[in-house]
Amino acid sequence: MIVAVSAACCDTEDPKPEPEACLGTDGDRFRFITNSPGGAFMSVWGRSSDDVYAVGGDPGLGGGPAAFHLRDRFWQTMSTAGTAGALNWVFGPGDDPDGPVWMVGQNATVLRHDPADGQTAREEVPSPASTMFWGTWGTGEDDMWAVGGGDGRFQLLHRTGGAWTDAGDELPAGLREDAVLYKIWGDDAGDLWVVGSQSTVLRRTAGAWSQVPLPDGLGDQASLLTVHDGGDGRPLIVGGPNPALMLRWTGSALESLPLPEGSPPNLNGVRVGPSVLGDVVAVGGLGALIHGRAGDALTLASETSHGLHAVWVDEKCEVWAAGGDLTSENVGGDGVLLHYGEIVPKSMHRGL
Repeated sequence: MIVAVSAACCDTEDPKPEPEACLGTDGDRFRFITNSPGGAFMSVWGRSSDDVYAVGGDPGLGGGPAAFHLRDRFWQTMSTAGTAGALNWVFGPGDDPDGPVWMVGQNATVLRHDPADGQTAREEVPSPASTMFWGTWGTGEDDMWAVGGGDGRFQLLHRTGGAWTDAGDELPAGLREDAVLYKIWGDDAGDLWVVGSQSTVLRRTAGAWSQVPLPDGLGDQASLLTVHDGGDGRPLIVGGPNPALMLRWTGSALESLPLPEGSPPNLNGVRVGPSVLGDVVAVGGLGALIHGRAGDALTLASETSHGLHAVWVDEKCEVWAAGGDLTSENVGGDGVLLHYGEIVPKSMHRGL
């Protein structure tokens, strides 16, 4: 007997649908977009699957560092405003494909690129010429940050009112002067995280910075290389070396997460969010790619012998990984850019 029951009779709410997982297809696999001389790729990031940036090393041939933009299914070489030396990171705030993008790197380089007209300009910064910037992040043109190190001192810059200022004096007094700050990430609510050498983890809340201790037993010599949103505003941090580290913020402290057997000595990049490879995707030395669903055991894979330095996941849940050989201070070795998912254009001419 079938009994019809009115929904009005019950106090229980309809169950909320589970979010759709990003499932791969039979055609999904890693493909090389490029694997050639011209400088290692240090960073890959984008606003969509057809609006992707990749930057990296300078082979020292006079053409400047690697800087490419995928748009309208075509890879374009970007101007680097006559800059020499490696570019280590690329990021732009917001979702507007014509919004500004910042690239940072060697020789105190901070570049602003405007996709609407294709122009790139070098911005003045209050840092020593020897500064190596490793990361940049922000919420808008008047709230950008850059981190790095130079002349034996950490570098933390903040861009407001169209100009960069030194924000290093805002950091806690106990921070080691010779620490190198590698990456910065935050949310729209103003919660910022910075990671670096000498086991450095910094957090900014309500406009004030504090140091965050590592889990017991990790010492004071860990290099923490990348931080990214781990879900619910809880960051995930990777680094090393020996062993590789993956740390997660619990809401009150950092905890170490187990890694698969055979993981490389160092993890260099991490991205968290739904992808065809899982919720967590991290990359490291020897082409290591560690991935899996949150809360499950992670899987170790390798698609290349080159070290991988950065990873990004697009709105299609497809994975992009950047890397290559680091053979000199200009990062002028072979470069590799990998993509997992649908076929993307490979017409990336590296000017060699």
